[in-house]
Amino acid sequence: MIVGVPKEIKDHEARVGLVPSGVSALVEAGHTVLVQATAGLGSSIPDHIYERAGAQVIDSAWEVWNRSDMIVKVAEGNADVYEIVRRHLERSADSWIRSELKTRATAWREA
Repeated sequence: MIVGVPKEIKDHEARVGLVPSGVSALVEAGHTVLVQATAGLGSSIPDHIYERAGAQVIDSAWEVWNRSDMIVKVAEGNADVYEIVRRHLERSADSWIRSELKTRATAWREA
């Protein structure tokens, strides 16, 4: 699974969704962790600490959101975040529907 940690954008929000020890645990369990660049600065955690824990530091919030299977955040999103989530859900649903139709068509042909 790819876990994404975008930078918090809510005013006065200095926390980060995942600390380096959490990154290490996820990476050790076989997951990939994408952390948006500077996401941890409000909590005094520079990018190189996340990299040392095994995360990939990504410049673009859009890329973190689009490449991730799961997002870890602290605060609720804003309108921009909701638009990204909506597009991601639509893409995921379309992919699932195509896969399901293919599976059922194959099963029907083999029956």
